Parts: sequence; C-alpha cells; structure tokens
Amino acid sequence: MSTLRAVDRAFSILRIVADSPEGVGVNTITRAADLPSSTASRILAAFNLYGPTFRLKDVDKQKNIITTLLAGATNLQKMLS
Repeated sequence: MSTLRAVDRAFSILRIVADSPEGVGVNTITRAADLPSSTASRILAAFNLYGPTFRLKDVDKQKNIITTLLAGATNLQKMLS
C-alpha cells in the first residue's frame, strides 16, 4: 500500500468517526470506508498507538480531537496545492 493511499484510508476512517455522534464500531467503519476488515483494523491499531482517539469514553472530546486532525489535514492539503 502506498503512503498516500494509506493516508487517504486513515482520513476516511477519521471522517467516519467524526460523523458518528454516538461512536462507531469497527464493523461499521469497515463497511462505511469500503475497506477490508484487516486494513481497517491495522489503521485503528496504529491510531491507538499514538493516543486513545478511538477509545475515549467522552464522545465530545473524541470528536474535538478528530475534527482538529481533519482541519489540520485540510490546511496542509491547501498549502501543498
């Protein structure tokens, strides 16, 4: 998997989680992102290495973290264009 493809898939997962106010399970993420379950699981495991983004009990805090990540990615993309 190329780096850009991996980043695209990772942000796809972040968007799905950000759009899920009640939280979202791995199976739902896998279907919504149209990814093999092994790929989604590896990406989620990588996120968990860098912080508890997907295991926070405070859904509002989780959404704030993800929204911040997505905003940063969007700004970076604009700068590189």
